[in-house]
Amino acid sequence: KVKLGKWNNTDLQWKVARDTSDQKIRLVLEPTSVSLLGDMQYDAAEPRNSDSNRREFGNNRYIYSNIHQWLNATKASGWYTAQHSADAAPAYSSSPGFLSGWSENHIAALDRATLTVSRSSIDGGGTETFVSRVALMSTTELGLESGTGNGRLDIFNSDSDRATGSAYWTRTPYPSFSYYGWQVNTIGTLSMGGNVNGAGGVRPLCSPKSTALVSPEKDDDNCYIVQ
Repeated sequence: KVKLGKWNNTDLQWKVARDTSDQKIRLVLEPTSVSLLGDMQYDAAEPRNSDSNRREFGNNRYIYSNIHQWLNATKASGWYTAQHSADAAPAYSSSPGFLSGWSENHIAALDRATLTVSRSSIDGGGTETFVSRVALMSTTELGLESGTGNGRLDIFNSDSDRATGSAYWTRTPYPSFSYYGWQVNTIGTLSMGGNVNGAGGVRPLCSPKSTALVSPEKDDDNCYIVQ
């Protein structure tokens, strides 16, 4: 485990993982740190959207989601900006951005990785790529499905590996609905989380740069510290 970044002045702990498709290192937020973030909307209802379900229940296209913008926000306030013409601010738009409490060194340790995410049929199906410092995990990365984004992470080989004791969002939308998103449930199995404007836990991954250094020794929490 490594310590990288802070939330509410508390160090965040991450588990080191490797993408089995390209062998790149990823860091996955530890369950104890997931609980610090609490439950959040994936995306707010969009009253101006032409899709009636997205008007009421939110938009499950990940690249435009509120949660994705929040995870990459470095501002403590004013971080939300509309990502498309019908976008709407989430309930947490007045909260600090996820990266706002991080030191410059820790933000600089993050790579802008190219990741893949599946799309629902209303958005054309298939997959699309995006570039991001921090992202929710795909169901493929979690070892639950194939073809939904990047490769399985080597730390996820069973339900118990995925379980945190509470449900959390993946970045993978339900393919035949415009407003449902997949979650990992309390015991680590796949769950149709339901409307994306509902609440779910937030367990992201990030990609450290190959040049990032860590402390030579573990601290009292059994973690290395990113320098």
